[in-house]
Amino acid sequence: MTENSQATDNLFETQSTQMAFSVTGSRELSLSVDKPADSVCDYLAHHIARKPQDLLAHVQRIKLAAEHNLKPALHGALLDLFVVLGSRGYELRKSMLDRSADRLESGCFQYLHDGLEKGVKANEPAPDFGISVLAKNIMGSLTFMQSDQALDDSDHGPLEQALANIECSQLEDAQEVLESAIYADTSSLEQQALLLDLYKKTDNKTRFSGLYFARAETTFHNQEAWQDMARHFGVEH
Repeated sequence: MTENSQATDNLFETQSTQMAFSVTGSRELSLSVDKPADSVCDYLAHHIARKPQDLLAHVQRIKLAAEHNLKPALHGALLDLFVVLGSRGYELRKSMLDRSADRLESGCFQYLHDGLEKGVKANEPAPDFGISVLAKNIMGSLTFMQSDQALDDSDHGPLEQALANIECSQLEDAQEVLESAIYADTSSLEQQALLLDLYKKTDNKTRFSGLYFARAETTFHNQEAWQDMARHFGVEH
């Protein structure tokens, strides 16, 4: 490891200690931060390099960069979302691109717009997107060598659809998508965390109770979080 790369890792370790709970611990799509927005975007970029499948972090990074008009960060954040989803998650990719359109350079917007249908690959030629951590062949980007395991998108379907629904304020639809996924498989911590947050924000004791009791014989992978929510709603087995 070079001295520069070690210094960079040390910087992100410091940021991780300071931001882990306030940033990646948040389930909000729009972050309210008490630190410089560019530092938070850098932290989210580093987090995404390590956990490319964290779609919520992608959305948070895009919205924060757009809100503060951080163009290099916004260009890279959008590209990274497109790369990790490939041809999947059309509605989520389109929603993020449309809301950022007036803050993008025309070449970057056109490139991503052209990639909505067919998807964008990490190693294909592209305009300079500034701070990208998942694209390999872009001048000025931070390169992240992806493993097949890192880009396993088996969990993206329900998450990407739920996030797109939330973006459109379709909270009930988002809950239905996540509930269906969890009925089929209780292993996804991201799905469950987002669903529990939706239950709490909508004060939806009825829907929570229905799923909680329906899966009473199943051990959730984050059982403690479900028990905490049961206590919040005053629900007992």
